[in-house]
Amino acid sequence: MDLGHFSARYTATIVTVAEHQGLDRNWLLQHLALDEAYLKLSINRVPSLRVIELLHTIIAATGQPCFGLMVGDSFKPGTFDILGLAAMCSNTLREAVLLNHRYQPLNQTLGVSRLEEQGAHAAVVWTPRLQDPERLRPVTEAVMAGYAGIGRWITWHAQQPLLKMEFRHHAPQQTQDYERIFGCEIEFGAARDAILVERSFLDTPLQQADEVTVRVLRRQLDFRLQSLARYESVRHQLAGYLQSQLAREIPSLQRASRALGCSERTLRRRLQQENTSFREILDDVRRICALEYLQRGELELADIAQLLGYQDQSTFTHAFRNWFDVTPGIYRKSLMGGRP
Repeated sequence: MDLGHFSARYTATIVTVAEHQGLDRNWLLQHLALDEAYLKLSINRVPSLRVIELLHTIIAATGQPCFGLMVGDSFKPGTFDILGLAAMCSNTLREAVLLNHRYQPLNQTLGVSRLEEQGAHAAVVWTPRLQDPERLRPVTEAVMAGYAGIGRWITWHAQQPLLKMEFRHHAPQQTQDYERIFGCEIEFGAARDAILVERSFLDTPLQQADEVTVRVLRRQLDFRLQSLARYESVRHQLAGYLQSQLAREIPSLQRASRALGCSERTLRRRLQQENTSFREILDDVRRICALEYLQRGELELADIAQLLGYQDQSTFTHAFRNWFDVTPGIYRKSLMGGRP
């Protein structure tokens, strides 16, 4: 299972907000295993799992449990480059929302948003690929706070009339930041992650509407989507192939290149162009699968170790502790108890 990626610009925003909280920027980049130059190129991508791990590292280092809200609250249309400008120049809020949904992969592919309209109400629903709501808490906070803030920004409504917020994760000990940012009823432990508004609010005309500008920008956005699809192919194909082979054996780079229909040299070069490597993708696949398998109560830890291609349970436990600073057994118990 592949969890997708975040754009370099999105990731750079997270780093900048953390820097404003007193963390050293170079230290943050070291955790991402990236340099400043990489984050400055909009086409570059950062694996979702690495971004999630960074967010939890920042929360631990700053003592800010709602750091994701800080990130989302910092979002402005310019954060999202020409997509943000196109949203501002849309005719109505509904058009801006639908535009964002179409081009969302340019910012992140960890999850997808959809617009649901029923009766007098409408909801923007966020559905991530990873189903662990507690681990995804900072990402979900950023996504939803971003929707609320940018909605206010482009409609010029200082107090956007939100009806309700729904979050799958449990309530934090302190909810003041949620109340300040959203200013409406908030339900934690809900069945979905969603932001609810009056349906009529979607028809709010935007003050900077410009159909010609949107038409020009959409052509650029379509081109970027096509470029992104080409960019993704090698990483996604390799991740999918490795996942299919883990339970049997760990394939070599040579064998993987044959399976993907290219030479070993070509595969290595294309991975280097994406600032990743065979070993890094193998590690990411194992981490993602480990999190998914641990949610299945019927799988013993020894079974999971085998499915991930480890020789024994102790080797798997050692690897998991290195990834998440906790043993797989304790992590599974936290899931059962509904705690992060």
